[in-house]
Amino acid sequence: MSVTVGERITRIGGEAKLYIRCDGDTVLYGLFICEAPVRGFEKLLVGKNPFFAVEASMRICGICHTSHGIACCEAIEHAIGIYPPRDGLLLREACGILNRIQSHILHQFLILNDFFKKGFKKILLKNLFKALEFCNRLLSRIGGAPTHPPNITIGGLMKGVPEARMGDIQRDLGELEKLVREYVREFFLDDDKLSNKVDILREYNLELGKVASHMFYGDRFNINVEEVSVVHPMDLIENPISEELRGILAKSSALCALYRGKKVEVGPRSRMTIYRGFKGSTLYDLQRARVLEMELNIERLKEIFNEVDLSAPVRTGEIPLRKGSGIGVFEAPRGTLIHKVKLDDTGHIESYKVIVPTMFNIPVIGEAVRGIPKSMASVIPRLFDPCIPCAVHMVEVRT
Repeated sequence: MSVTVGERITRIGGEAKLYIRCDGDTVLYGLFICEAPVRGFEKLLVGKNPFFAVEASMRICGICHTSHGIACCEAIEHAIGIYPPRDGLLLREACGILNRIQSHILHQFLILNDFFKKGFKKILLKNLFKALEFCNRLLSRIGGAPTHPPNITIGGLMKGVPEARMGDIQRDLGELEKLVREYVREFFLDDDKLSNKVDILREYNLELGKVASHMFYGDRFNINVEEVSVVHPMDLIENPISEELRGILAKSSALCALYRGKKVEVGPRSRMTIYRGFKGSTLYDLQRARVLEMELNIERLKEIFNEVDLSAPVRTGEIPLRKGSGIGVFEAPRGTLIHKVKLDDTGHIESYKVIVPTMFNIPVIGEAVRGIPKSMASVIPRLFDPCIPCAVHMVEVRT
């Protein structure tokens, strides 16, 4: 047996390495280790105004910014006992869905070389760049910007969408729909255009429990947040490892999340399986669920734009900042995102905790590489689209 130490995983969001133990060319097990510096957003928020927390939490990540902003708003609204008006929630949901599509499109850039035969890259890049442009434009029209949208705020949205802008929104959505459909139907689901790596991914299953709180938004009542535990990767070691590898693992800058004490998969396939009856347990199906979710999300956007009353209020009239604690749960692009807040007597942040989807999926990646060919090991982490900056936000303060 041999150990492959420290293969840096490229084409992911952030810095991480995959350590694998092999028997010949077969992977026995793997350890996905994050190495990015700890960022300390939770400590940064202590003592701050809740409105600052929304702005700051969106800076946890440059990809799933809107998801963090919404989860933060949900947690603070729960803590102070308010609920946004219906139409504000609908438009907030639209912002979250657009952020999800935005993230899924960006992920397609990262997996092109893994999934498609040579010769299709140029046309696929053209399609994806156009789709991303329309998605960014839509998020700007509703949220105020394509990244860190300033309209996301406690109580709903800072401002609504003018009636005169809806025509442009509908046109942009129609263009986005055509581009996404072309990518999914004419390329991703066309076996003649897929690489040999896809054939290998179809041979290996990943059978783990799945967690998701909602198909499009998030619902703290659909999961038991109290049964989510956070542990260091060292606590999950099940196989003998070398002292060298143990020392490397001890320096991991990310923690792992479990649900009811078990490793669980979160993300597009979990949402599609739980709420849409998706069938498919292979490693390839992780990506198939993601691209099909893009189509479904566009259908939901069409529903929202037909339902929303643009003349109705989009924000709660009074926002009393006071003592309380709250939980915000949102389905970010990569899976279930949890924000937990406590406010002091003056309504300022007393404590703040964030559990991100990649924290659930870090140990799942280790399970997913079991049994696969050594040559395919570096492909597997990309299937989960890990977001390392989100996962290393944790900080332990020693005094």
